[in-house]
Amino acid sequence: PPNYNLQRSHVDPGSPDQKITGFSAVTFGLKHELGYTSSWLGAVEVLLTPPSGGSNFGSDGLGVAVNGMASYALTEQIGLSFQIGVNSQTTPANSGGRRFTSIVSNLVASWQPAERLQFYGEVYGQSSTGPGNGAGYNADGGIQYLITPYWEVDLEGGVRLVGDLGGFTHYFGAGTGFRF
Repeated sequence: PPNYNLQRSHVDPGSPDQKITGFSAVTFGLKHELGYTSSWLGAVEVLLTPPSGGSNFGSDGLGVAVNGMASYALTEQIGLSFQIGVNSQTTPANSGGRRFTSIVSNLVASWQPAERLQFYGEVYGQSSTGPGNGAGYNADGGIQYLITPYWEVDLEGGVRLVGDLGGFTHYFGAGTGFRF
């Protein structure tokens, strides 16, 4: 489902904050496990993003992504995962709805010190952040807690490393997930 976003920016010292709000696009995905061992797991996924979401954060046209993923368990509690892929997407309507293509990547390290508690850190980015734009990379980290075997809550925070991926310099987030 879409996220609701509230983005605040400071243009000039002493001027009021500018706020942009709205929903992100809806994305549907299909993931297929390629194989695994006791330490490794490989998978591929295809993501489709129909034109959806708000005019500030949504998708003005159909988006498609194809990704390959690999995970490695260093120990019972520490894991690494890597993703690389290609996507073609459009900017939100308020940004012109123009199409662009990029290579996407993601590297995640996780530590699970207790059965229901996990910490993670990641670096992610893409080779183009928009039509005519260069690369952008961000880093974030967070904590995930399993309230029940079917219900997870999380907190995260992130920062921009280089470029302009997502239109922010830093962010904080909270979420929840349910297993059906």
